[in-house]
Amino acid sequence: MARKKTTKMKHPVQQFFLLFTTLIAATFFYISVKEVITTIQLHATIQESKSEIQRLKEKHAQLEDQKQKFQNPDYVKYYARGKYLLTKEGETIYKFQPDTSTEEEKK
Repeated sequence: MARKKTTKMKHPVQQFFLLFTTLIAATFFYISVKEVITTIQLHATIQESKSEIQRLKEKHAQLEDQKQKFQNPDYVKYYARGKYLLTKEGETIYKFQPDTSTEEEKK
């Protein structure tokens, strides 16, 4: 007796179950990848925020130092005279231009 070769066809319920399982797995994979990307982006945002906090702390320290200096009346006078060219009565201010000549011109 010769055996006939027959191709085994899967039952339609089995095909549906395989397709359904594949779709579920693909959905879970997509959601997982999306969560990983979101986590990476959040870590980058956290690092940027930490560096911004550090920069602001340094700026705050500089401003506190400047605030402390401006509480000294002598420093206020010094700052105003230097920055805004304020003078005392009878003083004359001479403003010199910076030397912009090159080394070769000086020789």
